Amino acid sequence: MRLKARKILGLAFEQDSVLAAEVRISGDKAELRHVAEFRYPGDVSLEDPETLGKDLREFLHNEGFSAKHAVLGLPARWLVAREKKVPPTYNRSVASVLRLQAEREFSSPTEDMMMDYVDLGDPAQSRPVLLVAAKRSRVNQALAVAHTAKLKVKAVTASVVALAAASRNGSASGHCVVHVRPRGAELAVEDGTGFHMVQHLPIGSSGLEGSELSNRLRRALALMPQDYFSNGRAELEVWDGTGTLSTEQTVQAGDVSLKLESEDGLAGVGVSTDRIGTHVQPGRYAAAAALALAGAKAKLRLIDFTHSHLTARRSRLPSKNILWGAAIGLAVIIASVILVLEWRADVQELAELESRLKDMQPEIKEANALVEKVSSARNWYRGNPKFLGVLRELTLCFPEEGTIWASSVLVQQDMRSVVTGNAVDKQSVFEVLDKLKQRDSFLGAKLLYVRQGESNHGTVSFALSFTFAGME
Repeated sequence: MRLKARKILGLAFEQDSVLAAEVRISGDKAELRHVAEFRYPGDVSLEDPETLGKDLREFLHNEGFSAKHAVLGLPARWLVAREKKVPPTYNRSVASVLRLQAEREFSSPTEDMMMDYVDLGDPAQSRPVLLVAAKRSRVNQALAVAHTAKLKVKAVTASVVALAAASRNGSASGHCVVHVRPRGAELAVEDGTGFHMVQHLPIGSSGLEGSELSNRLRRALALMPQDYFSNGRAELEVWDGTGTLSTEQTVQAGDVSLKLESEDGLAGVGVSTDRIGTHVQPGRYAAAAALALAGAKAKLRLIDFTHSHLTARRSRLPSKNILWGAAIGLAVIIASVILVLEWRADVQELAELESRLKDMQPEIKEANALVEKVSSARNWYRGNPKFLGVLRELTLCFPEEGTIWASSVLVQQDMRSVVTGNAVDKQSVFEVLDKLKQRDSFLGAKLLYVRQGESNHGTVSFALSFTFAGME
């Protein structure tokens, strides 16, 4: 019997846009029908989901989308992920333990969070489990936008997790997926035992270079075991959604080279693009296509905040007291086993760290000088955490090459700020000013002055002003 074809819409939410991909599913075949990027109009944002949903509905209609069912994907920057190791046990017991551990893992109250976990390992063995959480308000905003757009939501998941699940092709070896977007890259690391990491990698707004991506990846992957990428254990792939990485460009993360996987189009995620041709940039819509595919294949919906594996199921057994007692007892036993396993893992990790410490003595000596400087300003740091946000965001706007530097930063109580400094030329000053204007955390950025310095070294002095609006 031939199954009736159906259409599913994948919506990958981002900070200021939604990437949409409509996939037609017929049996085991998936065909991409439409793709488009919906940018939030004017001053409308997710804080006004009803207006945004109406605009999205009109946009989908004008672009020729006809699917009524959708899978929503959240960006990694909206998520918090923690890897936990569990002993040999099955899903219900794992969910009970993770619900208890979630209360101490996340700084926000659990009632303000929506959580789920990924468990790909053998229940008969100890294995890693990735606990993923998102703010309930964010999930509800995305749902409100979709409902106002007259869409029936099948699931709300993490975009990069759906992309990693769709592109792994049943491989039991390690799998590292990097999805590069204009406001940053998203990283997912997993292997045959489970997911180990889901992380947002911030990238400067001046444009992406292979070296910058390499540096971010090297820092993130430093948390993985040293032998994770050795002897062909892990494969690394990059989906470039910006069009700035060339196919000849080699991205290095430690001793591992990452190559662009979008060269073969969206076939890497199991979606055919024959109908719409080759003009579509694969890396740009890879996550949205994977989300649509997850709507038809339950095995790809590893995370679903609306149907979480952590949700307690109502028991049909008559004796509730016995079940409660057994559940509490089992949870205590499992928690005890987890503590023992974590203690043993900590002992082993301590031995490894002591060995690494001996090799890091030169770096430690250099760091001690920095520690002395930081210690002298510790009281100021503790009493003014809000001002640290200004310095952090401001630092991200300055280039690493040393063509411009700040000599003073004045931050008032109302967060109005003035930065003065020197630069090798005026162009460097204007580039920093452009970066300040592009970041949402700075309002009213403007140039107060830029003039030739008093010295004969060809430098210029400058002053910039702005109001710090805070970080998300």
